[in-house]
Amino acid sequence: MTFWYDYLWTALLWFFLSALTLWVMVYVLEESLKIENRKHELRLSFKELNVFSQIKKWGKLETIRYTLIMKIFVFVAFLWYTSLSTLYLIDFFGFQASKVGYYLTFTGLFLIFHQSITIRFFLTYFKDRKSLLIWLGFMGFGFMWMWLSQEIILFTVFYFFSVLGISLCFTTLWALTSRAIWEKDQWEVMWMMTGVDSFLSIGVPVLSTIVYSHIHFSFYFIVAILPLMALVINRVFFSATEFRKRKKA
Repeated sequence: MTFWYDYLWTALLWFFLSALTLWVMVYVLEESLKIENRKHELRLSFKELNVFSQIKKWGKLETIRYTLIMKIFVFVAFLWYTSLSTLYLIDFFGFQASKVGYYLTFTGLFLIFHQSITIRFFLTYFKDRKSLLIWLGFMGFGFMWMWLSQEIILFTVFYFFSVLGISLCFTTLWALTSRAIWEKDQWEVMWMMTGVDSFLSIGVPVLSTIVYSHIHFSFYFIVAILPLMALVINRVFFSATEFRKRKKA
């Protein structure tokens, strides 16, 4: 039986971790931009804080439009699978609540491993836009095989590679976005990207749950289709897009 204080301790733990992360960001991590490239006068207005106004402003640049569209596809797929993985493990593999917790803790180590070790290795040799296409394929086919997997061991193996694809997609997209814009305007563009993520985080989990209630076990197929659709859009609309020069606003 689950009691209210189980949720309380979980909430307190994540509050502590969030506070620790914020402290590290403010007092430990150094700003990567040089002093001369920073904006020393920050004027905030409703227009600057409005995500849709920022999309209209920066979407005029083809490179930013490209990274934004690719980010939406990747992030929606990420939200979709994180929102429904627990239900899938219970419905398809018959996991109990405790077993789900152990399994998600174990697979959570995949992300830590990729962020600390694997990404560094791959980004040493793959840094440009072409590598993003590889990661999108990695992600799409990984989820596709997860959908086809009938055994938990095989499912977990492809889970490992799917998380790798997601990690590399996010990292590469942030790098491409940073390369596409002038240093002093990076905060605006990064704010816009983060704002889009927050906006999607409100609606996508609700939508994915509604869809799951109707299609049930096939939701990993939809998750797999999203990055593969991004590959098609890349080929059809952005095949000539290059990231060679920074754009000044």
